[in-house]
Amino acid sequence: MINKIKKSILKVVEEVKKVTWPKKKEVLNYVLIVLLFSFIVGLYLGLIDWLIMLVFQKLIF
Repeated sequence: MINKIKKSILKVVEEVKKVTWPKKKEVLNYVLIVLLFSFIVGLYLGLIDWLIMLVFQKLIF
């Protein structure tokens, strides 16, 4: 049982060594893209929500 666990851990370590990790600059670029996209989507959804609220206020009052 212990040997199986040890073997599995060694396989995981081998696979992690094969991974090509992104450079710091690439990660920062991806983070900025995600933040910008999230901001734009947030503005869009906020605008849609505000417009729907205005329509319902006009219908109710």
